[in-house]
Amino acid sequence: MRKKFKKIISILLIALSFSCINVKAQTNMKIERKTYITTGTRKEAKFYTNKGYAYCITPNRTGSDQGATLTYMSKETKGGVLYLLENAGTSDNDYLATQLAIWTLRNNYMPDYYVQNPNLEVVKKAKALAKKAASQSNYTSSGPTLRFQAKSTSLTLNSAGTYYESDAIVVGPYLGRNKIKVELVNAPEGSSIQNAIQSTLESTANDNCNRIMIRVPASKVTKQTKFQLKATNTAKTSIVERYTTGNSNFQDLVVLVSEDKSVTKTIDFTITPVVRKCEYYNNHYYDKNGNITTKETYSIQCETHTCEKIGDKYFGKSGKIVTEEAYQIECFSHTCEKIGDKYFGKSGQVITEEAYKIECFTHICEKVGDKYFGKNGEQVIETDYKAQCEPQQVYVPDTESKSLSNIVYIIIGSTLLGTVIGTINYYHDRKKEIN
Repeated sequence: MRKKFKKIISILLIALSFSCINVKAQTNMKIERKTYITTGTRKEAKFYTNKGYAYCITPNRTGSDQGATLTYMSKETKGGVLYLLENAGTSDNDYLATQLAIWTLRNNYMPDYYVQNPNLEVVKKAKALAKKAASQSNYTSSGPTLRFQAKSTSLTLNSAGTYYESDAIVVGPYLGRNKIKVELVNAPEGSSIQNAIQSTLESTANDNCNRIMIRVPASKVTKQTKFQLKATNTAKTSIVERYTTGNSNFQDLVVLVSEDKSVTKTIDFTITPVVRKCEYYNNHYYDKNGNITTKETYSIQCETHTCEKIGDKYFGKSGKIVTEEAYQIECFSHTCEKIGDKYFGKSGQVITEEAYKIECFTHICEKVGDKYFGKNGEQVIETDYKAQCEPQQVYVPDTESKSLSNIVYIIIGSTLLGTVIGTINYYHDRKKEIN
């Protein structure tokens, strides 16, 4: 049992050790091959590693053997050594010149053989390289570049009224040749990036830039909206990495490697929504609040109507909506007419009901209110009214005949007065009868 347990522990330890090696293998350097470059009586090692050509940075130490593994120590992103490694050739002569230049630049050192033979081509080249590298203390590898330009940061509504659109935006270098990523940040739902016409911005035909535009659905913009367009260009850039065996007796090596480097820029954009108030646009009617409405509502809210009926609405003289009765009163001439509870006289002005009846109707032998009208329809005083329009008793003396003792009714017909105006009663005075 104990043996079985030890075996399990051993397997776990082996697995763990392999796991650690795999993690470190990403940063380790291995000398896969080591050769020598001979110049006269001098030999210099040339290191081929899993990361490319490597160069000694500590000449006072012994070079590691082929198959040796070195671990990552540090990196340099700028300076003379980076310049030398970026401009190094691959031939033995070029490699040696670069190696000697590194020693000269960093350690002010060159082996005696080369000092004693300054006319060797490799020595001359190494010195020239070291001199040039000394002036490149701020040298950096050409990393990603990004041109990001917008003529305007405001979006405008298109002619159809369906989208807010930007002017053309320059993004470069050309999208198809780089890992440039463009994205919208906090843009309204449905927003998109479109291709744009190149001529909309000033540029040369060979600037290797792309033209894009932003499109945002108009229906998603109900208030002033701000968002960003972000562009990121990622490209390989060169750096110098330094590796060590961890043993101070063996040389540290430097190698040129590349890593991704990104540059990011943003542009802030603003959309101010177009509010169409009392406007007919693109086959739509907009009311006084900027909402799409019917033609009738648009007409009622947005147009001036004087004494006019629109739909079921009535407009008075002031152009305001009034009741149908007020509309009739304000907008039409009424002579001797009743509208609602209003009475119009002969002049078309509103008068009292009594005045209306007096002005607008013929009254013969009729009392209207406190007014009396005679047999001709004219206004008379009360006594004339009674005289003309009420029955009258007439005393007739009986001097001729007793036969007049009967009551005689004289009816004055319509042929004389136009209507019956009353009855006259004749009677006989019996007291004065003569026998």
